[in-house]
Amino acid sequence: MNSWKMPNGIYELSGKEALNLEFDKRRLVDLYVESKYQLLIPPPINFASHGQSFKFSDSQGNKMLEIVADVTKQVAIIDSKLSSDSINKYCYCNQIIKPQADDFYSSRMPMQVGCEIYGDSSLSADLDVVATMITSLKLLGLEQINISIGNLAILNSAIDFLNLGKFKKELTDIFKKRSNPDLLEFIANNNISKCEIQLLSLISGNSIDIAKEFNDCPDVIKQIQKTIDFKVAIERSETNAVVTLDLADNNAYSYHNGLIFSAYSDGFSKAIARGGRHDSSLNSRHATGFSFDLCFITSKQYSLK
Repeated sequence: MNSWKMPNGIYELSGKEALNLEFDKRRLVDLYVESKYQLLIPPPINFASHGQSFKFSDSQGNKMLEIVADVTKQVAIIDSKLSSDSINKYCYCNQIIKPQADDFYSSRMPMQVGCEIYGDSSLSADLDVVATMITSLKLLGLEQINISIGNLAILNSAIDFLNLGKFKKELTDIFKKRSNPDLLEFIANNNISKCEIQLLSLISGNSIDIAKEFNDCPDVIKQIQKTIDFKVAIERSETNAVVTLDLADNNAYSYHNGLIFSAYSDGFSKAIARGGRHDSSLNSRHATGFSFDLCFITSKQYSLK
């Protein structure tokens, strides 16, 4: 008998594993609908973009198509069709296909579960999605949740203040690696030593140091205070999560541009859920949300029982 193998990073579920996944999926959808999130089932295919995805030619047209590798883009398209002014809350639970696993998704076909709020720029919307994220993880059996809070707008505002816009991509990559040696090499190679202390204070992530070095930049100070306010708001809620500030955190999706957050729990070596602020590329609607791989969490949780 021939032994059939799946491609690397692709798997099948059967028996108890399939039942466990479906059971958890139903519980999450019930939670979100009860919390007034509208369930979406976005199409798995769209016109090809510049991002990493499996692309193929449309047999019924001349355009290239892609298999969706992130549901967030699809949600933005649906929101642009439904409303332009009202506040909309969405939830989804879709299998996605990725060309390769990344630092967040450990397989190439994760079950992406998430919630999004469109049209609300207030901090209460961010608090809503974080509280829903924590409740989701606890529903899946994770007792102790640790939340790390960051803000991409701090780095972006600092880059503008220091007139380093042309180096934004290089600096973003350095901050993602959290590498002081790379930062010092960058400063030396580009002859911008006058910014050394400010940039080093940013990469340290210490709010006191950043505020001290950027006391002449209102935008940086404003974003630091906004992040601290967000941390306090989560701590005052009934989520019982441990919350920490990481103002140097830059590990987010390319569309994130403000507050970001990641969830951690015992037994997992990396973030199990993450999200943040972004603006819809279609109509500049304010949005915030989170997502996680249900397959990854479910398989891990049931293997420990």
